Amino acid sequence: MTTTVQFYHLLHTTTEVAIPKLVERALGAGHRVLIWCANDSEKARLSDALWSQNPASFLAHSDAESAQAPQSPIVLSLAENPSNSADILVITHGGIPANDAAYTKVLDVFDGMDDVATLAARQRWKHYKEAQRALQYIKQQPGGGWKIEGEG
Repeated sequence: MTTTVQFYHLLHTTTEVAIPKLVERALGAGHRVLIWCANDSEKARLSDALWSQNPASFLAHSDAESAQAPQSPIVLSLAENPSNSADILVITHGGIPANDAAYTKVLDVFDGMDDVATLAARQRWKHYKEAQRALQYIKQQPGGGWKIEGEG
């Protein structure tokens, strides 16, 4: 299995707006998702966003520490351990997983309005390229849509 690493360059929305849309699309394609958060505060914000982003179809999820985590299609965690057998890892804080090859896709979501975050994303791209991962650079468009701008 080849892991594809997709870099999502946020320019027009926050992670709390973008991630529920990305996760909803992944679930629609039959995937299980692990969202690797930086800290408890971010995990709480993303949890709220998953519940409230689309009131007509909220995205049910669990915390990695919950007894329901193994059955949940979406798990939020402070670690990269997929307690729900996730095949997609969403990274919100610029981390590099110890075992990215365990996933079909890694979604690296970064704030393109932050120069430090953008520079760090370039370094992660280089890391994954050296690890011979399939790469895609996906830039957010006005209105929140996405366009693949490059592959490596």
